[in-house]
Amino acid sequence: MQIQAIAAQCVRAEVASRVVVPSFDALSDDDKEAIRRENPLSFLHAMHSPEPSFERALEASKAGLTHLVEADVFGDELDPVLFVYRMTHSRGAQTGVVCGIAATQFAPGGDVLPHEAVKPDLVDYLARYLAQLGVSSSPVKAAFRSDATIERLLQDHSARAPLLNFGDASDLRQDIWAVTDEAEIAALLAAFGEVEKAYITDGHHRSAAALHISPATPVLTVLFPDHHLFITQFNRVVRDVPLAGLRQWLTSVGATNCETPPVSLEPGSVGVFVDGRWYRASLPAVPRNPPESLDPSVLQTEVLAPILGIENPATDERLQFVPGSVSLETLEVRAGDGAAFALAAVSVADVMDVADRGLAMPAKSTYFEPKARSGIFLMRH
Repeated sequence: MQIQAIAAQCVRAEVASRVVVPSFDALSDDDKEAIRRENPLSFLHAMHSPEPSFERALEASKAGLTHLVEADVFGDELDPVLFVYRMTHSRGAQTGVVCGIAATQFAPGGDVLPHEAVKPDLVDYLARYLAQLGVSSSPVKAAFRSDATIERLLQDHSARAPLLNFGDASDLRQDIWAVTDEAEIAALLAAFGEVEKAYITDGHHRSAAALHISPATPVLTVLFPDHHLFITQFNRVVRDVPLAGLRQWLTSVGATNCETPPVSLEPGSVGVFVDGRWYRASLPAVPRNPPESLDPSVLQTEVLAPILGIENPATDERLQFVPGSVSLETLEVRAGDGAAFALAAVSVADVMDVADRGLAMPAKSTYFEPKARSGIFLMRH
């Protein structure tokens, strides 16, 4: 695959902790507004949701970006540059390369493979956002099968003093190294030239939006070796459904009572919260390949649809998807007098296998953590 060096600015060290924002999708609308109100330097001022109006959101985002640029929160533009980017959190660290990848490589037949479908309205909005603001700051996150040469180069660069080192309220620490030496850039480009393909882990809509502008549009991307990544499961909550059938199913499969919430689950088993108690149950074995054989698919086809009547998980408002970063105790509260389902996380290998076969993962089955943050880099188109 081909990656390219970019022309980009990096947030200034003295304001980094104020400018850089958590994952946009992980924040509620109230959270976003509170951050904007309390912090005039937050990059959230340049990021607004398209509801209820595309035009209003674009105008607010453009004004917010203009304010941040005038406040001089970003350093001098580096051209050409690659960045080595490390995120360190409670489960470990992941170190990758921030680069540009031509949008055409995200199209069917390209070298960067998706694993989920996209919503056309959101792609349209993000394409207009990129065109109107003329910048990218939220890297698409992708994985590649680990390569010894790239791992060595990452180790060499990250052994130096970082350009940036800062933390945030979630205890995530971030380190940035700028690679501007021509020979060092060439070495990284050549090493990635030996990588056959990469796999989107976060940013399907952003990459699709860039493709709408032009096949040559560079997509701001951070590439991580596959074994650096962490997947948290997506759990489920159902409300306003009859539960008699679920109780009968738990009895029929020999579910066992859990004295405490089932925090640790193996593939093939599911935690079920109903009537104020947790149970552990085995899911039926499905003699098919992923994605049909993965737990989220089996739960949908064997329990949610036939027993609880959730036929379309994408549109049924009785079903909520909750990332595994939310505690099971909170899941209980959200379930109320309904039911909750806790699943084991799928593997990175499963995601790659599904993408290699041109298929899509089950809806809301992967939650890669941590998300690459917005407001660190500013790449102009």
